[in-house]
Amino acid sequence: MKLFYVRLETLINGHTRRYASTDKTIVMTGGYPVHFEIYGIKRNDNFILGHTHTVLQERYGQDVELIQIDKDGNQV
Repeated sequence: MKLFYVRLETLINGHTRRYASTDKTIVMTGGYPVHFEIYGIKRNDNFILGHTHTVLQERYGQDVELIQIDKDGNQV
């Protein structure tokens, strides 16, 4: 199983920035390799997590698990 840490950040304009990586430190502080995307205001967290899961499954296979963390690294 491949574990990915995911952090969602709401921007000042209401859009959501998503970071995903196998390295928790990269998701918290920035760096590479990271899967990065910005979603529009109308996309909720469940949609973003579902889309992220689908994209990572297509790239890495079906055995992918997401762990959502906050800016401090705590599991949400």
